[in-house]
Amino acid sequence: MRTVRLAFAGLFLAVAAAHTASAQTCLTIVTIDGTGKLAGKPQAMLCHPDDKVFWVVVNEHQTSTVKVTFDTFVIRGTATGAEPLIVNAHSMNVGKDDVDVSKKIRVKANLPPNGFKYSITVAIGGTQTDHMDPDLDVTPPPSPAPPFGPPRGRGRAGGGR
Repeated sequence: MRTVRLAFAGLFLAVAAAHTASAQTCLTIVTIDGTGKLAGKPQAMLCHPDDKVFWVVVNEHQTSTVKVTFDTFVIRGTATGAEPLIVNAHSMNVGKDDVDVSKKIRVKANLPPNGFKYSITVAIGGTQTDHMDPDLDVTPPPSPAPPFGPPRGRGRAGGGR
């Protein structure tokens, strides 16, 4: 079952990577090691307003389901609370030696660009085993591509009609 889920997660990442130019999907991978700890700091998420946000959680713990909670957003460099996503908190239960993808959550549509920190808390059996505060950056939306003008004759730039 884990192989199928890893294949699904890999496919999901490949599709998301294909969309990075338009930045419609924002994701990071969170790995829980065999001791129930976060295996390294997750990569910072770079998102635009109204982007979809996903967390891919890999649980390498052989005997326990882990509960991973994403919450407590603050403006980076301050203690000022923030709500950059349409929900304030999201929790996931990931089975032993399994992979899961979070539900789709969106960055708020009218959010001005800013840098945020958020909390990742890992628990096994109700006991917290690890905690980390990675980054989520909201950047200005990409500029639309300029429109193509009318053909300019028979040269290379005109499309060779």
